[in-house]
Amino acid sequence: RLSSERKFCSICELTKIILLIHPPPRNKSTESSCVTIPSADSIRTHVHLISRIFNVGEQEDVCEFMITLLDHFNCCLSSHLSIPSTLPMKPTIIDQIFNIKLLSSGKCQACMYTFKKEEITSMLLIEINNYNHLTDALAHFVNREEINNFKCSNCNKFVTLDKRITINELSPILIINFKRFTATFDSIDKLLHKVNYNELLNVTSYMTSDLFTANDKSQNINSSTNNLYKLYAVINHIGDNLNSGHYYSYIRSSGNRWFLVDD
Repeated sequence: RLSSERKFCSICELTKIILLIHPPPRNKSTESSCVTIPSADSIRTHVHLISRIFNVGEQEDVCEFMITLLDHFNCCLSSHLSIPSTLPMKPTIIDQIFNIKLLSSGKCQACMYTFKKEEITSMLLIEINNYNHLTDALAHFVNREEINNFKCSNCNKFVTLDKRITINELSPILIINFKRFTATFDSIDKLLHKVNYNELLNVTSYMTSDLFTANDKSQNINSSTNNLYKLYAVINHIGDNLNSGHYYSYIRSSGNRWFLVDD
């Protein structure tokens, strides 16, 4: 609909790129010898319409762009579906593919009251400082931490809160962002150490514990299988700081071949 009105639609443009990379089967009699090279130029040209903070020729954070692009997809979907802005939107196909539900829970050490809050995100932001493997960083992500001088709304006292974040519900596609930059008093430094990861990642150990029954071995086996991810793409940043550098990526094709994508 947006394209027919000569308005920019990020979903339409991405669909064109995907169809060029993975063209549908054609009849030999209608098959053209002309080959079109997939390009994201149309998205680059209209990047300011995705968000005003992005401009051609200026380096920005790739994760911020990805989150903004997913939001723009949803905006385009609402226009396609003619959903009035006054009505609450149901989860879109974009939400169903990328949204992860996190559970933030804590227990007051004075009255033992338990706090629970569910949060939705499209990306896991993982601290890697002092960690050399993804599984160790994920274990740290779900570890319990003590928060001092927390005012409990139940007993109205300043107490120590035992808090943790766990993954409540997974998405078909899991995006993990390494926090490569750490802030100090007067600067933002990049963490340059190597972080290892395997091609397969089992996320079961980082899920909310009450989703599984420890004594039900068959359920644990099924859960372990459902929570297994295979590496599809890696985006790298080369450069020593936030204000300079270059992004490139590795992408695994449907034929299980890896390609370097670098402009």
